Amino acid sequence: MLTPEELATIEAFMAKTENIDEYKRALAVLTLEDGSPLNRTGLSVKHVQRIRRSFRSIGTEAFKDKRHNNAPVLLSKSQRDEVAIMLTTTTPNDHGYSSSPFWSTRILATVLKRRYGVLYASRTSYYVLFRESKFSFHLPGKQYEKADPQAVAEWKDEQQERLKEAFSDPDTVILCEDEMVLTQATTTQKVWIPKGTTPAVIETNGTRMNRSIYGFLNL
Repeated sequence: MLTPEELATIEAFMAKTENIDEYKRALAVLTLEDGSPLNRTGLSVKHVQRIRRSFRSIGTEAFKDKRHNNAPVLLSKSQRDEVAIMLTTTTPNDHGYSSSPFWSTRILATVLKRRYGVLYASRTSYYVLFRESKFSFHLPGKQYEKADPQAVAEWKDEQQERLKEAFSDPDTVILCEDEMVLTQATTTQKVWIPKGTTPAVIETNGTRMNRSIYGFLNL
């Protein structure tokens, strides 16, 4: 495990480096320390372990690629800061993608190509930009078109006293329920979303054939 001082050194290096590949290697080491999966960094566990061992012996030089020391920097630190602001304050809708409320690697690549003339050869570089902007890759929430949040809230309030009475009765049976819908539809899969948020996708199924299945478990 790295010491707090070593972790602080890596974070300081990431804050000032202009090279996204160096940033990616440093981020991969921190990701390994956190115990998080490395699949989004594009580097294997063994590779990152080698970088970490090298860092402990020669410092931040371990993050630099000796074979491409003179390679041009595609996005400067100030430009990456602009990208972070863009990702957190706008959506693809603001950039001409009327049917895409969430950022994707493809859309980000197109916007960066149009704005900066930059096109990375690997998707991993775009993953780093998302991570740098504190985005995570997961499924959004769901909200169906006929949902009425106010009616649901009122119903919950009405049931509070009834539930208190039921829970105090030793003969009350508590069931855990879940359901699923089998349907022919295109659904939203994982997307890049700011960490700590769960925006809902409006889903409709009024015109599709479907089957609802319910299951209960007696706790």
